[in-house]
Amino acid sequence: MKLVSVQKNLVYALAKCIEGFMSCLKFWLKEQIIIEKSL
Repeated sequence: MKLVSVQKNLVYALAKCIEGFMSCLKFWLKEQIIIEKSL
Protein backbone atom coordinates (compact mmCIF):
# COMPACT_ATOMS: atom_id res chain seq x y z
CA MET A 1 0.00 0.00 0.00
CA LYS A 2 2.79 2.39 0.92
CA LEU A 3 4.60 1.79 -2.38
CA VAL A 4 1.52 2.80 -4.38
CA SER A 5 1.29 6.18 -2.61
CA VAL A 6 4.99 6.76 -3.21
CA GLN A 7 4.52 6.05 -6.91
CA LYS A 8 1.51 8.39 -7.05
CA ASN A 9 3.50 11.14 -5.35
CA LEU A 10 6.38 10.60 -7.75
CA VAL A 11 4.10 10.79 -10.77
CA TYR A 12 2.48 13.95 -9.37
CA ALA A 13 5.85 15.56 -8.70
CA LEU A 14 7.04 14.64 -12.17
CA ALA A 15 3.87 16.08 -13.74
CA LYS A 16 4.37 19.33 -11.81
CA CYS A 17 8.00 19.41 -12.90
CA ILE A 18 7.05 18.96 -16.55
CA GLU A 19 4.31 21.58 -16.20
CA GLY A 20 6.81 24.07 -14.80
CA PHE A 21 9.33 23.21 -17.49
CA MET A 22 6.72 23.71 -20.22
CA SER A 23 5.72 27.15 -18.93
CA CYS A 24 9.42 28.02 -18.66
CA LEU A 25 9.93 26.89 -22.25
CA LYS A 26 6.93 28.90 -23.48
CA PHE A 27 8.22 32.01 -21.72
CA TRP A 28 11.70 31.48 -23.19
CA LEU A 29 10.29 31.01 -26.68
CA LYS A 30 8.29 34.24 -26.34
CA GLU A 31 11.44 36.07 -25.27
CA GLN A 32 13.35 34.60 -28.23
CA ILE A 33 10.64 35.78 -30.65
CA ILE A 34 10.68 39.27 -29.11
CA ILE A 35 14.49 39.41 -29.41
CA GLU A 36 14.37 38.26 -33.04
CA LYS A 37 11.72 40.86 -33.90
CA SER A 38 13.73 43.66 -32.30
CA LEU A 39 16.82 42.70 -34.33
